Amino acid sequence: MGMQMKRLSLMAAAIISAAFMLGGCSDGKDGRNGLNAGQGTVDASTVAPETLAALQLTGQVTSVSINSPPVVNFRITDSNGNPIKGLGVASPTSSTSLNYLRFTVAKLVPGATTHDRDQWVSYMVTSTSRPTTENVAANLVDNGDGSYTYTFAKNITDPTQTNNVTYEPTLTHRLVIQVSGSVPNASTPISLAKPTNIIYDWVPAGGAVSTKREITTTEACNECHDKIGVTTPHGGRIDTRYCVVCHNDQRRIGRTNLASVAGAFSAATYIADGEVLGDFVTMVHKIHMGNKLTKTGYDYAGVTFNDVGYPQDQKNCRKCHKLSAAAPQGDNWKTKPTRAACGACHDNVNFATGANALAGTGTHVAHSVQTTDANCAGCHKTEDIETAHLTDNATPNNPSVPAGAVNFTYDINTVSVNGSNQAVIKFRILSDGGTGAAPTPVVFTGTGSTATTPPANAVISGFSGSPAFLMAYSLSGTNQTIGSSNHYDFNNFGMAAAQPASIRIAELLAAGNTKGTISGPDSSGYYTATITAAASNFPAGAKLRTVGLQAYFTQVTPAVARHTKAVVKTVTGDTARRTVVDSDKCAKCHEWFEGHGGNRVYEIAICTLCHVPNLSTSGRGASVANLDATNNAALTAAGYNAADPSTWPEASNNLKDMIHGIHAGSMRAAAGNPYRFVRDRGTSGVFYYDWSEVVFPGQLNNCEMCHKPGTYGTVSANALASTNETLGAGTVAQNRASLPNATDKVTTPLAATCISCHGYGGAVTATAHMNSNGVAVNNNVLRSTLGTAFDQCTLCHTNDKVAAPSTVHKPQ
Repeated sequence: MGMQMKRLSLMAAAIISAAFMLGGCSDGKDGRNGLNAGQGTVDASTVAPETLAALQLTGQVTSVSINSPPVVNFRITDSNGNPIKGLGVASPTSSTSLNYLRFTVAKLVPGATTHDRDQWVSYMVTSTSRPTTENVAANLVDNGDGSYTYTFAKNITDPTQTNNVTYEPTLTHRLVIQVSGSVPNASTPISLAKPTNIIYDWVPAGGAVSTKREITTTEACNECHDKIGVTTPHGGRIDTRYCVVCHNDQRRIGRTNLASVAGAFSAATYIADGEVLGDFVTMVHKIHMGNKLTKTGYDYAGVTFNDVGYPQDQKNCRKCHKLSAAAPQGDNWKTKPTRAACGACHDNVNFATGANALAGTGTHVAHSVQTTDANCAGCHKTEDIETAHLTDNATPNNPSVPAGAVNFTYDINTVSVNGSNQAVIKFRILSDGGTGAAPTPVVFTGTGSTATTPPANAVISGFSGSPAFLMAYSLSGTNQTIGSSNHYDFNNFGMAAAQPASIRIAELLAAGNTKGTISGPDSSGYYTATITAAASNFPAGAKLRTVGLQAYFTQVTPAVARHTKAVVKTVTGDTARRTVVDSDKCAKCHEWFEGHGGNRVYEIAICTLCHVPNLSTSGRGASVANLDATNNAALTAAGYNAADPSTWPEASNNLKDMIHGIHAGSMRAAAGNPYRFVRDRGTSGVFYYDWSEVVFPGQLNNCEMCHKPGTYGTVSANALASTNETLGAGTVAQNRASLPNATDKVTTPLAATCISCHGYGGAVTATAHMNSNGVAVNNNVLRSTLGTAFDQCTLCHTNDKVAAPSTVHKPQ
């Protein structure tokens, strides 16, 4: 992470910025224009440009004949079934080219043996130059009723026109019609917001399509990318079935192989050590393998694979490849291994020579020379491939774990508070025993430990470590007055660095401990923990009182950490903190989100207990002695004085500020003020984080990629300001212990939500707009002056207002 953190996706930052610009405070079109069903044929050339741009178009191929150039008959309608004519207009920039329509055709060539991969071969991709489609305006006939006829310019039955690609009518063929493009005559430049790709598979000689190659789905990609073709290159190409007919082995045409030297490439790599990087299987695997690739210097058409940071474990093959009706070859990753697919990630192996760059490390050995895929499945059995791609923790797409590894489940039944303000927690931990069986409650057989890292058997036999409770709350106090019924955020008032108390189960089991007691289990396996330490009591008057169970055991045999989903429970009778983010949506990209070394896992609510508005980053209190050479160099290169922590960047670590800032990393950097900070982990190290290279892999203006519907339309007036710099009269440690301080530099709460994406300082227009409307951004307000700062954002930027977040953040 940090300076090592690389791009999550190769989506162009310009696309993000354009989609996420601040909307003005005036009403306007919301983009949801449409046509009623039963209107009859609609003329795209005369309908209002904004209406046309908003239509959800769909299409159907009615026939294809190939006697020389292919002749295609097709229909296009909107989502209500209205036929659409008038899409045959020429491009404003080229009178010979169609504006909205593009066509391509390919054949599926079976592998030479049952072990070799089937490959799409395009009749269009016959040189290094584009286009890979054609769209000759003169070749289209608009029949005036929503039906069209297009005659290809290229005669695909003539090998002299296809670079010797032979027409084979008995093979599966694929026709793709792309419907997309900018809308002419619009008052401001707009494009079809919902392009479509019409996919038609058939066998020209007749008969059913029996040979298929569907190993992934667009839906699988869009779980993280939201909408390929918008968040990935080639706007308007939104279906993986379209991608593969152009991105195939023919990308080698006209290119020469570049051999790596000492595992590094020195120039553009269209063919790298024999791998065709534009081939879809190779390209996508290498992009997702990213900074975990063994070789360095990959550069395919300006795409530097080694700079990509994949946001989950690359071993989750099922994230993209799942057997289904839509992907009948979805299990090929384990049943039909090939050099292209496996070698794309495992680029340490040279199949032509047998060399293995990682030989002698771990389980890596030299590989036998393989010039075909015929022997791959003979050595790499399905069950062995599955085992090699297991992750340590059971996740949605990788539910199996290493043999014998135990899966735990945490469960808090209730939390109450006794008359001494002590938390009384009824909880249990369940285990599947390492067999995958239904989990059953564990019995704490250990005698406990007060060690920071409890030894083996301290809590249960065969495991070291210990889960722990976190205890968060909201409290009104000096420098942070909160009305009795207006509590909105945890603030952990009175706790050093605004952090909740933490109590390990192992501590509660230890004889003579000062933290609390534990009793049980009852007949359902529940224990009762009472936290008696005065420093861990909930303060009188506290609201939103909440307990989280997190951290983990480490199994002795097999030696593997058992990271477990955290759980959170509100004290009975208290109002629960709001829930605005869906953890399952985080899993769409992250699969199994882990923070802080696997202590905080999956459940986003556990993050809110620590990442509170009063928390800013800790680097300015660090000892330079703990700064290693790498982080020293990074700080220096960024213009900071590595010898003086007081000059190091500090930023809010409130969850909304931090997550928005990270996800919008590249956009903020482009605006001139990147999201940077330093974290102090004591003798474990001092770490500089610069999130500038993080490019959100989806549409950044699609708030519901993370948020629950209806939860991001406003921020309560009772929300707390975000602390950007912790300042006071004492040392950094003293100032962090006395939070909140009157002299802390803060940002008012609603503005903090917006500016953490749109960028402090460098985003001049956004910053000026916000400051002129009464908020406090750009670190220019002390906490003591908050009474004079008033968020007027709600006048325009709340639900049902002219610039509601749901209106100005409108994904395609």
